[in-house]
Amino acid sequence: MKSAAETGRGIDERWHIRKDGSLFWASGVVEPLRKEDGSLKGFVKILRDFTDKKLAVDALARSQKDLEDFSHIIAHDLQSPLHKIVSFGELLEKSLGKHSIPDVGRYLGHIQSSAVKMRQLISGLLEYSKVTTANKDFELVNLNRGVKDVLLELEVRLSQAHAEVSVDRLPTVYARPLQIQQIFLNLIDNAMKYAGRDKPAVRVTSREEASDWVIGVSDNGPGIPEGDKKRIFDLFQRGEDAEVAGTGIGLTICKKIVERHGGRIWVESETGKGSAFYFTLPSNRRTAERRIEHT
Repeated sequence: MKSAAETGRGIDERWHIRKDGSLFWASGVVEPLRKEDGSLKGFVKILRDFTDKKLAVDALARSQKDLEDFSHIIAHDLQSPLHKIVSFGELLEKSLGKHSIPDVGRYLGHIQSSAVKMRQLISGLLEYSKVTTANKDFELVNLNRGVKDVLLELEVRLSQAHAEVSVDRLPTVYARPLQIQQIFLNLIDNAMKYAGRDKPAVRVTSREEASDWVIGVSDNGPGIPEGDKKRIFDLFQRGEDAEVAGTGIGLTICKKIVERHGGRIWVESETGKGSAFYFTLPSNRRTAERRIEHT
């Protein structure tokens, strides 16, 4: 009331009690009533019932907390026994040496590769859960700087593959910087993985359409069959080249990040003619905030 009297308006958000004794969450606007001489006569308070919205927000917060707890279990309780399987498998393999019993070495190899694969999958799921539970604030992000940081991280691999990466002038967007870098990291890394025998050539582009920036990452790889174009964005789904290492989580993470930024992602490709992955980001802060509020 004091704030309303001093500033001319006050906001009051809290739980209230109905006549029947039930609780409801309301947002109230309090305004002072004054006499002709300007002295305070009283207050007018208007309440709006936001109980359903409050309960939904609280439920979402609890779900996020449960997911964070699950992530903790993945990171520690499941990783630890897998580490032991890999470590003791390596010790057993060394102990057997050249005197390995027939087939035992092969069986050990299968155990080792399966344990390593499982560890990779768990790490991927942990990364996926981090995207879902991330609460860091959005900020203005220079995409050229973000791509530059990614290329520095991939510098050794790019050099070893003799890859060529060209980057057009990219915009500044309202986003979470580390998550946007993760998109570029996954897409450029995939371009190198699936290049086959060809020298990888990657191009990063941008264009503005309506209220969006359309960012593209294209490559000169073997392309993606029509039936795989949607499937590859699903969890644990990969391209048909089974010889390429991976978990099938990278593109799923990209999709989740883009959607949480109010955008969409898709691929355009023709077998034998390379692929181009495109994703959209809102071109201004107001549009971004409006879309983010509904994700």
